[in-house]
Amino acid sequence: MRKGGAFTRAWKRWLGYVVAAIVAGFAFLGAIGLGIDLPGPTANGQDQPLGGVPAPAFQLTDPEGHPWSLSDAQGRPVVLAFYDPLCQGICPPIPAILGAAQRQLGPTTARQVSWVMVDTNPLPRPIPPVLVQSLPARFLSGPLPVRYAVWQAYHIDVALEGGRVAYTAAIYVIDGAGRERYLLPVATDQAPAARAAVLVRDLRPLL
Repeated sequence: MRKGGAFTRAWKRWLGYVVAAIVAGFAFLGAIGLGIDLPGPTANGQDQPLGGVPAPAFQLTDPEGHPWSLSDAQGRPVVLAFYDPLCQGICPPIPAILGAAQRQLGPTTARQVSWVMVDTNPLPRPIPPVLVQSLPARFLSGPLPVRYAVWQAYHIDVALEGGRVAYTAAIYVIDGAGRERYLLPVATDQAPAARAAVLVRDLRPLL
């Protein structure tokens, strides 16, 4: 009887931990959209110089489980975008902008840049591999608390609105020394080719 009672108590403790984790997870999701403000665009609506401040360090993983951090860029400039690959409806044209920028640079020059996308979807839904493979950048994800810290460090606001994910769509340009050089806010009504031209203009002096 004592053995059965110990098992029952252990089971109840384990169940309590699971329930607490679920409750904490929902509370965490509810708090994601609070208190994070993205710096606004410049007066001309093109981009915002960031003055070369050090880019916040982070480490996330690609779909194969390989870790990646800014130091892995090995002196190359980094285009760091934030994107939800499971976006539904009207979505920021970030993949189109990055793809257009790579075409404008040409394949040889584009390979001198580290193109990175950070997952902004907070829901526990699998991302089809074919969808990730179609993205024009290294796609990085990781546990929600880890990604939340990255979003916060880069002023990315992520929230759930009406069952859908709303987030700050932005592209950062980081130089080879790991310093933030430009921020490009992205809107759904912007022409990808024109936005890519701004990105290319910001990248060329860093190559």
